Amino acid sequence: MIDENTITDLGPSESRRSTRVKDIPEFPYYVAVTDMFFSGWGPAEDKSNRHIILCTNYDQAYDLRRIAEARQEWTRVKLLKNKPAQRSGVLYSWQLPWHNYKKDEALLNDIQ
Repeated sequence: MIDENTITDLGPSESRRSTRVKDIPEFPYYVAVTDMFFSGWGPAEDKSNRHIILCTNYDQAYDLRRIAEARQEWTRVKLLKNKPAQRSGVLYSWQLPWHNYKKDEALLNDIQ
């Protein structure tokens, strides 16, 4: 089991993106989004950027899915138990949850 308190870094951002799903670290849950802002340019030139948030438990993934759904630049938001399907023309990028995501969840509750 992954202990979220011991995970602090996944390395430099260049090592957190790939066109191969198998390069995404194994985690219990994933929140996958299509990032419209980062698609089509930079490292994702001529590609769609499928961004993955690595989650250690269902509650965390559920909260982060709700936050992701509220962001205009993120579409096709999915909570997954398995890594997303491999697709051509896609750059996969990933991150751990940001430290203060609970603050974002509280803001969501205020506007609903």
